[in-house]
Amino acid sequence: MVRTPGHRHPRPQNRPLLRLMHIDRSIYDRRLLTLRSRRATMNSSERAAKSPDVELAPTERRLMEAAQALFATKGYSAVGIREIAREAGLTIGSLYHYAASKEDLFLQLMRRSYARANARAREAAASGSTPVERLASLVRMHVLSEVSEPSVWRLNRSELEVISAEARAELVVLRDEFEQTWRQLIEDGIAAGSFAPDDPAIARFSIIQICNGVSLWYRPDGRLSLDEIVAIIFRQALALLRAGASGTQPAGLSS
Repeated sequence: MVRTPGHRHPRPQNRPLLRLMHIDRSIYDRRLLTLRSRRATMNSSERAAKSPDVELAPTERRLMEAAQALFATKGYSAVGIREIAREAGLTIGSLYHYAASKEDLFLQLMRRSYARANARAREAAASGSTPVERLASLVRMHVLSEVSEPSVWRLNRSELEVISAEARAELVVLRDEFEQTWRQLIEDGIAAGSFAPDDPAIARFSIIQICNGVSLWYRPDGRLSLDEIVAIIFRQALALLRAGASGTQPAGLSS
């Protein structure tokens, strides 16, 4: 064939080979993602089974701190997995060694926080010889947990609607474990004659919400010290739990 100016000979293409290469690459990509997911899931399960007080490895701790800071400042939906990796000084591949996804990373944060809170709540509720002493201990623990990890607890209350139903269900179970400690303490106090709330459930919800709210407004340089705040909240909690002791209602609230 005579080559003329401006004429290009078509390059032979082995289309079956290209298709084969495409298929092989797709299979490779899927297998890589599957293996990565299995590895991350296995690692997540192992970490979830650890005691909450087990110290994380430096790289994992750096990743968790970066994710927590970004979630707290920008919101879960506005943060990307690459941004988290960059903030933690990791490659995407390294990040996937510790978490299968952004949601998995969020769940790991919340699992550890709830595990710590649940363990501390059980310990606090068991300390003291009377229900009133146990109440004082539990109020203090709850407030201190809120103040020490405010961003984590705010995330738990504000981001549940944007995660999957499965993840949300898991966090609700962990939250219910925390509330169960409060429920049991109040029931013990009622049985012992120390508490007489108008409605145990409403009293429990009210006390928990008061404690939850401290992280929203507390300032270390504020008018009251943390010990003073804890003492005030304890007295409010005790008033709620003894509200029905006299059998009377404040004026204007009678049915």
